[in-house]
Amino acid sequence: MFIAESYRILQPKGLLVIAMPVTVSLDNVLKKIFNLGILNLTWSSEHYGFEYVKSIVRRYGFEIMDVTMIGTQVFEPLGLYYTQNRKELRQKIMAHYPSYIEKILWKSVVKMVTVSKKGLIEYILLKAQKL
Repeated sequence: MFIAESYRILQPKGLLVIAMPVTVSLDNVLKKIFNLGILNLTWSSEHYGFEYVKSIVRRYGFEIMDVTMIGTQVFEPLGLYYTQNRKELRQKIMAHYPSYIEKILWKSVVKMVTVSKKGLIEYILLKAQKL
């Protein structure tokens, strides 16, 4: 719906720029469940596949001009930051939530870095132009 609405409101030659996490090479549900593990539950966004995103953008009349993969600049630094600051972050989180929430978050961060290094998730910057 977002892509369709973007197409509707953009003028001809208008630019659509999207930054979003995507799955890569996880084309069936069982493979996705097995490989993403806890991220199936804790990854807040939809688990859109990279090829699916590109096909939807094209289907609604955009020409993809550029796609840049920036996952290594997003997932790993985020994981490193959380790891280095976990004690302080844990205290802040536990001031408002039970301790198991932070444990789930920690396991999610670790899994996110692991599957990023395996190339199963990516963060994309996609630039497209309305035809």
